[in-house]
Amino acid sequence: MKKRTVILCVTNDLISDQRVQKVAFSLKKLGLDVSCIGRNYPSSTQCIDPDIQFLYLKCRINKGKLFYIEYNVRLFLHLIWHKYDIVTANDMDTLPACSLSGFFYPRRYLVFDAHEYFEEVPEVTNRHLVKSIWNLIGKLFIRKADACMTVNESLAKIFAEKYHKKFYVIRNTPIPIIKTPEPPLMGLPYLLYQGALNEGRGVTEMIMAMEGLPQFNLLIVGIGDIEEDLKKQAAAGSAKSRIHFLGRLTPENLRNITAGAYIGINILEAKGLNYYYSLANKFFDYVQAGVPSINMDWPEYRIHNAEFEVAVLIPDIKAQTLVAAILALYNDLNDHQKLRRNCFKAAKTWSWDHEEIKLKSVYGISSSLKL
Repeated sequence: MKKRTVILCVTNDLISDQRVQKVAFSLKKLGLDVSCIGRNYPSSTQCIDPDIQFLYLKCRINKGKLFYIEYNVRLFLHLIWHKYDIVTANDMDTLPACSLSGFFYPRRYLVFDAHEYFEEVPEVTNRHLVKSIWNLIGKLFIRKADACMTVNESLAKIFAEKYHKKFYVIRNTPIPIIKTPEPPLMGLPYLLYQGALNEGRGVTEMIMAMEGLPQFNLLIVGIGDIEEDLKKQAAAGSAKSRIHFLGRLTPENLRNITAGAYIGINILEAKGLNYYYSLANKFFDYVQAGVPSINMDWPEYRIHNAEFEVAVLIPDIKAQTLVAAILALYNDLNDHQKLRRNCFKAAKTWSWDHEEIKLKSVYGISSSLKL
């Protein structure tokens, strides 16, 4: 019997999109023939699983609204040339192509996965025309989806009310670590930031805070729009020898780095509702590695920290606020160890094997199939 085919569509680099990879691996376990399609980067590679195909679209325009138009045209053409049974639009920037391709394949099943509150991302929230366009795209195409999912309960409630659709909650929890990674050997204990180097992510403030944290190194893993500015900022300060930019790492190397961190950093500037209602991958990655973290005192982090106290929640990302929170954990070993123990407890519950079960409902797969 021929396997049903599914393609997962994104506009970013597949190799760094952990959520798409996890969904792909789980759908393969459910017996589907899985492909993923994303944007072509110099670093783009094939999936480590030979049974999952990574496809890449090369665009002439690589930023701004013309990029989104070009990408959706190219994605639309790919989707009408190939007979996929199921198409997943990851975020609203792939939704027009995924939805419109269904006119050529009326029986094609469309899944919409909202990784974030796209109309409220910092780059959009104060640009009224752009925001209105994304709102229109949502109203036109989300209602056409056969199933919808998102990353936390707060967003699921907002989207359900806004679009009159049920949104399943599939959190970005990590795949359980079978073997504890070996952390790298370093002199000073280190703080870890992992993620995009973009405006509003708190990296600028974290570099400023390092002036008051001579006890620590800071490891920054990731790339982004303001990477060069951040490197210049770090080089100009007295803490420059203790701030290290590691670029983009493979998931395995990142796990090793995470395992050795003293504190994980997951902070955001209060820019738009997307940030306010976020629940970042890195929050769960730190928990899985047994690393206490600094997070924002926002709804989803409050909810999760009430279930398992694994983090310190802060009201803002001012450098002095960061220094105070980090030094409090550094000076109270008992508190740090308590949070660390709670991380290992939470990791048993906040793991991908609990989330992937819900994919059967999202994708209309028989409950008799085992994951």
